[in-house]
Amino acid sequence: MDILKYSVIDFLLDESFQQWVINPQEGHWNSLLEQQPTKNDMAEEARVIVSHLKMQFNYTEDLEEQQKLWIRISNTLDTAH
Repeated sequence: MDILKYSVIDFLLDESFQQWVINPQEGHWNSLLEQQPTKNDMAEEARVIVSHLKMQFNYTEDLEEQQKLWIRISNTLDTAH
């Protein structure tokens, strides 16, 4: 994974990032972001979005529902930028 190429949308769509936001633990994402500090702002923007969505939609384990939700988020971000 090369997070140097990541946009906010890439962070949002990355399932391991989503899980890290929901259940933050030291490790993989902390290490990646420490190694690539230029991505911290984008990762933080994505983290806030995932956190808000978790509160609003009570994060679902249903993969199909997750995919629909992330498509809606992606479409919204595409029109916002």
